[in-house]
Amino acid sequence: MTKKYFIFLILIAIFGFLYNYDKFLPDDLIKEVIIESNIINSDKKILNQVIHKTIGKQAYKIDLRQIKKELEIDPWIKNTQVILKPPDTIIINIKEYDPIFLWNNLVYVDLEGNLIKSEQLILDDILEINSNIGSAIENYNNYLIIQEILDSIEVNINKISRNNDVMTIDTGKYLFKLRFSQYKPKLYDFVSIYNQFINSQKNSSSKQIIDLRYSTGFAVQ
Repeated sequence: MTKKYFIFLILIAIFGFLYNYDKFLPDDLIKEVIIESNIINSDKKILNQVIHKTIGKQAYKIDLRQIKKELEIDPWIKNTQVILKPPDTIIINIKEYDPIFLWNNLVYVDLEGNLIKSEQLILDDILEINSNIGSAIENYNNYLIIQEILDSIEVNINKISRNNDVMTIDTGKYLFKLRFSQYKPKLYDFVSIYNQFINSQKNSSSKQIIDLRYSTGFAVQ
């Protein structure tokens, strides 16, 4: 057998293997997809569709990047890890966005300032911030200042709205009306006489409107 003939046979063997490589690979089928995450807001339909397409598929044909891409279409998913655990298991770890408030009744915002553009507003018990001035995070920082002031009287904010210099603060029990340019001194003044205010009020189950826009004092409705 000449050297050229030997090389020729090797090349034929290599090309034959490459052409039929899948026949030499193990025939393991995916039997289980494990979700190592606590799914709260993500669309479970998308997740189930991906799992359905994966179960029963040959392990070596699984495109892990494609699975990751399909899952991250969901606006609630921040990132995913997709791992093939031989011989027949896929592990999916999903990290969701964690929103802290609803911005202008349009998008949710997390602590890092990421906007979560959900098609439906699915969260009911969440802080609402509306404003025609400033960014979402700027307005959230104002909320933190206001909430810190109201913490001393154990009042929690549900919703803040601002239109130019006019601001409303809804706590469920009270609805404060005030000017943004004066909100700190006005709220501090109210907090300082809060005990007197409580003692002067009759028990009422309805929300009280407290207008702090007056130069001196305030009005209660």
